Amino acid sequence: MEASRLPSLLWAAVSWAAFAGLGGCQAGSTPPALQTANAASVPPWSKDEAAAYLAKITEVAAISDAHARCIAAPDLPGNRWPSGAARSRCDALLEGPWPIDRIEALLSEPDGGKQLDQAFSSAQAAYAQAPRQHPEWERAFEAFESHSRDLPEVSKTAEAWLSQSPQSVYAMTAVGLAYLDNAWRQRGGGFISETSRQQLAAMQRWLDRARPVLQEAVAIDPHQGYACAGLLDIVRMGSGPPLGQETVERCAQAEPDLPNYLNALRLAAMPRWGGNWQALASFDAFIEAPAQQNPALAYMRHTTLLEQGMALQRDKQRAAALPLMIAVATDAPHGAALAGAARALLEAGQFDDAMVYMTQAVRFEPRNVAVLNELGEMYQKHGDHAQAVRILQHTVDRGLASPGTYTKLAVSAEKLGDYATAKQAYTVLLQEPRHRQWAQTCLCDIVVRREHNPSGALACTRELVAALPDDPMANFMRAWVLTQQHDPGAEAAAQRFFSLPQGSDPRQAQMTTQLQELRAGKRQ
Repeated sequence: MEASRLPSLLWAAVSWAAFAGLGGCQAGSTPPALQTANAASVPPWSKDEAAAYLAKITEVAAISDAHARCIAAPDLPGNRWPSGAARSRCDALLEGPWPIDRIEALLSEPDGGKQLDQAFSSAQAAYAQAPRQHPEWERAFEAFESHSRDLPEVSKTAEAWLSQSPQSVYAMTAVGLAYLDNAWRQRGGGFISETSRQQLAAMQRWLDRARPVLQEAVAIDPHQGYACAGLLDIVRMGSGPPLGQETVERCAQAEPDLPNYLNALRLAAMPRWGGNWQALASFDAFIEAPAQQNPALAYMRHTTLLEQGMALQRDKQRAAALPLMIAVATDAPHGAALAGAARALLEAGQFDDAMVYMTQAVRFEPRNVAVLNELGEMYQKHGDHAQAVRILQHTVDRGLASPGTYTKLAVSAEKLGDYATAKQAYTVLLQEPRHRQWAQTCLCDIVVRREHNPSGALACTRELVAALPDDPMANFMRAWVLTQQHDPGAEAAAQRFFSLPQGSDPRQAQMTTQLQELRAGKRQ
């Protein structure tokens, strides 16, 4: 790879207009003219091909292991991906060569830190000589990015390594990445609109701890691509200052073939993360040749086109974004482009075509909360609640669920008659202020109408009316339960329900009938 071009590219990505003389093209500025070459507004497959694909992807969906499922899945019909690109994306789901239990076992030995240093140094040296023959270095620090592997928080393990090897750039990098991992944990996996100020403040505290230790690693050895990638992520995620000139110049000497480093560089160049369109265009030109040689880099192609499409989608112009997303997804197995094409097609009413793209997005990004929720909702809207529950429950089981996950899971589980799962989801939502009223009502509705539990129905409707004294549904449920059980308080509860403003609520007629039956029973 052309390592000599990295200094100017890195400056353009992280130093902003003041350093690179790029004319102030910040996030939110006008993008360059749309690149519509090779763009099509329809997917590159026939209806029969889409049907065959969806039948196959449904078969492999039951495979529990993400890597095996990714390998077994069919590729996007009509794609022009470089040979090996899809397999490389699947292999990125594999566990790294140094799992956390192996690292902890080594650190329990007297010279464990030294052994780790030597192992990491040898792996990095081998990768530098022949990257394609030693791809294990590309997942070397995955144990310290454990939120992406459903593992416990590991910063204590990283700190133990640094305690044994205080001058080790690998131990420093591990600590910095573990702190960065904790920042992601504090932020959570939901949309920014679902992320509280408290979460963001906690995230920033971890970023502030990660930054100096990663800078120290780079100061000792500028060839540490993982440390530089971490620093780029810190600048992108947090509110701290940009990287200083010395750090930038040292990171320009980092591993030019390392996908993690190059992807961090790509993200930092994006206008929505503080970069600029010129920097992004430079990255696109830079990555094209190596992406043809290394399939692990193929998904980084056409990032300018992708960002233009995403900018149109944020402006609610999904029809205009569609050909750009299709163009990117056809040429590179990129999750964001695949999901973007799916959203635009779904909005246009092309459900099967949207499903093709969204299932591919989930194939390559099985931990992406947004696309998992969207795929679950697509199955839900299509009436396939069993598939919706499978996907959404998988999200919950792996600790990835957002409030939106639980709302969709509850609805589909209830449709299937799986009231235990629905109740679990509603119970979680009771802790969410925006969903509490709806969740409490739905939870009580299951007890009243589905479980035939008289004492439980009395208790939950009492609590519901206490929490929502002026809510027509809560008062209807309370009156209904009391009349069903011929409770002395039924008349008063019914009158309370009738006194609330409801418009032409059909429940009024139901309650009138209930009262008539109750009074008739008393006369008899």
